[in-house]
Amino acid sequence: MDLTKVHSALIGMYARCSRFSEAQDVWNETPVKAKNNVYSWTNMINIYMMSGMAAKALDLFDQMVQQNVQPNRITFIVLLNACR
Repeated sequence: MDLTKVHSALIGMYARCSRFSEAQDVWNETPVKAKNNVYSWTNMINIYMMSGMAAKALDLFDQMVQQNVQPNRITFIVLLNACR
């Protein structure tokens, strides 16, 4: 089973249920290898945006870029929402 998809799905599920601390726990426990995809990063950026932590969302985006994870269109839409 692909850990990347499992972790990303869990993070997304917790986010949709407004269980932000559980999503953060999954993110913290996600192995580095599974964090090397845009979907997990975008999910976490979205969680910070949904919980009103725009600065944290932007900080996480900076970390994503530093890790050489290429953002996609959805990532930028989430960032624009975080900035409004």
